[in-house]
Amino acid sequence: HLGQHAQATAEADDLAKQTGVQPDVLYSAACAFSLSSTAAGQDDTLEAADQRRLAEQYAARAVELLRQAQVVGYFRTQPRVDHVKSDTDLDPLRTREDFQKLLRELQGD
Repeated sequence: HLGQHAQATAEADDLAKQTGVQPDVLYSAACAFSLSSTAAGQDDTLEAADQRRLAEQYAARAVELLRQAQVVGYFRTQPRVDHVKSDTDLDPLRTREDFQKLLRELQGD
């Protein structure tokens, strides 16, 4: 939320890569990457091409982390499935095909 996408993603990635990481940490890391995708896309200190590249890289990593959370059972309960459908932290991902596919799978479609 502060626009410090490089620091946020580095810290989130460190947490997500720890051995035995909890599913909720993976979900939180995905949210950090999702929000960072918007921050990178608006970072005036970067060239436009770098903004786009980082925004895409962060968004793809966010979906990857959500997939990891899925694999370890984070979305086993309906309230968590409902939450991912409405969590505003994930709004930057909503137009992505990989995110939409994940939502369809979580809903059993």
